[in-house]
Amino acid sequence: MGRRPLGRKMSRAPDVGSAVARGRRLNTVLFVLGATFFNIIATLIVFVVLLLLYANVPAGLLPARLEVWVPALFFLVAVYASFLVYRLLLKMLARRIRFGDWLAPLVGAKAR
Repeated sequence: MGRRPLGRKMSRAPDVGSAVARGRRLNTVLFVLGATFFNIIATLIVFVVLLLLYANVPAGLLPARLEVWVPALFFLVAVYASFLVYRLLLKMLARRIRFGDWLAPLVGAKAR
C-alpha cells in the first residue's frame, strides 16, 4: 500500500465532474420548464384559433345540445395538436443535438 503525500487530502471525485452533473441537472430542469411553457402556449394558441374559427360559423349550423360540447372538443384537439407540434420539434432538435450530452436523466437507476 502506498502512502499519500503529506498535506494532500484524498478526494473521491474531482470537483469538475460534480459541476458538470449540476449543469446537466440544471439544463434538464430548464428544458422541462421550457417544454411545459411551450406546450401551454401552443395549446392556448390552437384553442383560441379554433374558437375564432367557430365564432365565424353561422348560428344554427349545429344543434344546440352539441354547441355546448364544442369548446371541450376544441380543447382536446388543441392539446393533441400541441403534442404533435412538440413531438415534431423535438425530433428535429434531436437530429441536431445529442440530448445525452446536455441533459441528465430525470429518474436515476435503481440501487441494488
